[in-house]
Amino acid sequence: GEGGMGVVYEAEHIDIERHVALKILRFDLSQQPEMAQVFRDEARAASRMGHGNIVEVFDFGELPDGRLFFCMELLAGKDLVPVDGATRSPAEVLGILRQLCKGLAAAHAQGIVHRDIKPENIILVSRGGRDGVVKLVDFGISAMLAAGAAPGESSRISGTPHYMAPEQVQGQLFDGRLDMYAVGCVAYELLTGAPPFPGEVVEDVLLAQLDRPPTPPTWTAPRRCSSRSSCRT
Repeated sequence: GEGGMGVVYEAEHIDIERHVALKILRFDLSQQPEMAQVFRDEARAASRMGHGNIVEVFDFGELPDGRLFFCMELLAGKDLVPVDGATRSPAEVLGILRQLCKGLAAAHAQGIVHRDIKPENIILVSRGGRDGVVKLVDFGISAMLAAGAAPGESSRISGTPHYMAPEQVQGQLFDGRLDMYAVGCVAYELLTGAPPFPGEVVEDVLLAQLDRPPTPPTWTAPRRCSSRSSCRT
């Protein structure tokens, strides 16, 4: 897979024959001291968390050409991005959220804020004969984006607009509650098929996060969210 930050390969450890995911940061980003430091810090932090609902990091380092990498468990599963506006039952969403919050609690206990909770970063896998096990991925991506800002842009915001808390939008100080706001946005999307503010213009979505009340899910998905269901706010 390939994205703005780099590329991810499926790899195999030669000696123990273990299949892993190898994420390699782009060369130009690896050469930025602030970006490289955040990458290392986040890799160390992720490896310390050791929680069943967080992707496990086995190793990290630097390639001969200077590119940074880290090695993590290979996940065979699907993310939570709704397909064609499909929704999930309140009971299923509750099970997902419970696991997601357990993983975030472990991260926050280590002083780590994810900053980019969204359906793409939540993977459902099978473990020990159990389906629907949550794995949270991409810790530190938002932090690395902020660290990689050009001179004079150090205060720029980073994240995904549809899930960004007001303090993140405004570039203010934040803590783990930022992640919990995003969890609420994800829950809304899983129940209704769309985020609370589904606009396509970034500026409009960010402004909505600041001062527009979301449409109640009982209005947007009345069949799924009855007045007695867990969708009710």
